[in-house]
Amino acid sequence: MDKHVAVYLCKGCDIGASLDVDALRQVAADEFQVEPCQAHDCLCGPEGRALIVEGIWQGANAVVVAGCSPRFKVEELTFDG
Repeated sequence: MDKHVAVYLCKGCDIGASLDVDALRQVAADEFQVEPCQAHDCLCGPEGRALIVEGIWQGANAVVVAGCSPRFKVEELTFDG
């Protein structure tokens, strides 16, 4: 099975104020041909989680979530089959 990677970058919790998230998204999309590669204001919220689930339904079988430490958002960022 080919790996289809989807990348999601969170801009919440002051991450967006500390990093140029849009530039990081552009690097992932352009240099590594990652599709989808999306930024969102709050990946641990309902809309952000729905964005990730949509990517999985569209065929992503490897997901990279760049955001808060998983120690703080275990339940919010756990996706069970």
